[in-house]
Amino acid sequence: MVHRERRRHRRQPCLYCHPQSYIRMVQHLIERCLVFHMTRDDCIQALAKHASAQPVVTLTVWEELLNKNKSFFQVYYRVVPQSHPEYKPSERFSEGTQQIAMR
Repeated sequence: MVHRERRRHRRQPCLYCHPQSYIRMVQHLIERCLVFHMTRDDCIQALAKHASAQPVVTLTVWEELLNKNKSFFQVYYRVVPQSHPEYKPSERFSEGTQQIAMR
């Protein structure tokens, strides 16, 4: 199976074997994205690329965080430049994400 093969090569939880741990990992990585002022789409792309997190899971966890922390996200969306062409948070974030994903 694919998920078992992935588990052997990486030291991160498997979505199928340990869904709670996987979701906690994704939540932690999203919180790291927020520290780097990343947009939702940047976060989804960065986690897919650097932590092999499934985009649908990242989106679901992001939406759940948004629902539970509405006041935080209202301020966050006012502060974070959502579509500035020179804003490239993924480059700053990639090293930190790779280190966390390998733990």
